[in-house]
Amino acid sequence: MFLKKKELAYNIYNSLDFCPAEHDGVVDQGELKKWVETLKMLLQENHLEHLFKESLGHILSNAPAGTDGYKPCEAVRNIIDEYGDKDLINAYCMSIINKRELNVARFIDDIGTYEFAKEYHDCNDHFKNINPTIGKIYEKLYHYYVNESINDRKLLDNDF
Repeated sequence: MFLKKKELAYNIYNSLDFCPAEHDGVVDQGELKKWVETLKMLLQENHLEHLFKESLGHILSNAPAGTDGYKPCEAVRNIIDEYGDKDLINAYCMSIINKRELNVARFIDDIGTYEFAKEYHDCNDHFKNINPTIGKIYEKLYHYYVNESINDRKLLDNDF
């Protein structure tokens, strides 16, 4: 019974695909800040504060693009700058990776995976000097997909 509840909770958690304080593709900075503080308070009240950064990273990964066309939007970038640490960055990245892996069929060759890596490398180049925390996220995603591309190539070379 406990395992079924745990699995259900995990499935609900992984199906969260909203960005708090988003209205018609725009995230309100003040409303988002209040939402984050409420999440933190509720987790603390329930002795679950250890889940704060992981939960926040997971949820913020659903943010729309900013006015410059890059994800996440400016309001979410500000929250990540304020709360971003290794745990939040890891959760954000894993959420992006999991979404991409679930929504994209595995490629026959490594070109598709390499294209993901290139996309994240370009984003890292954009952010690394103007917003180092967001740059770290894209750098981490870049390295993940470079490694995936290498592994895909090895699988092909070995005929699976």
